Amino acid sequence: MVRTLKRLLIINDEADFLRLVSGTAERLGFATRILRHTLDFEYVIRHWPPDCIAVQMDMPDHQDINVLEFLERSGFSGSVLLTGSVPEKALHKTADVARFHGLKVTSVLAIPTNGAELESAVKLLINLDRAA
Repeated sequence: MVRTLKRLLIINDEADFLRLVSGTAERLGFATRILRHTLDFEYVIRHWPPDCIAVQMDMPDHQDINVLEFLERSGFSGSVLLTGSVPEKALHKTADVARFHGLKVTSVLAIPTNGAELESAVKLLINLDRAA
């Protein structure tokens, strides 16, 4: 059986975190694409459709909620990882709202994080582990 490479779109403005997430994801078998802002988000979704998305919920351009709304409207059925430098409680609340609107949020990840937490969250995106 041929395994196809899953695509992970990472939307985050923190360079170190982007390198950590993309490196971890690529080591786990993902093809990755990085956006440091949300301006090109809709274009990338249409022309490089990802299986999974990791999105920062405190983007400087304040368009992170628009990303989730677009995913909902477009019927995105892939996994979503919410990240951010906001309190974890706020990330969980956002995840609950996104799930209510039909998005498959596999986990949330407060930044900063350690490598083990990050790897666990990325594995959940591709169902290597089961969500707790």
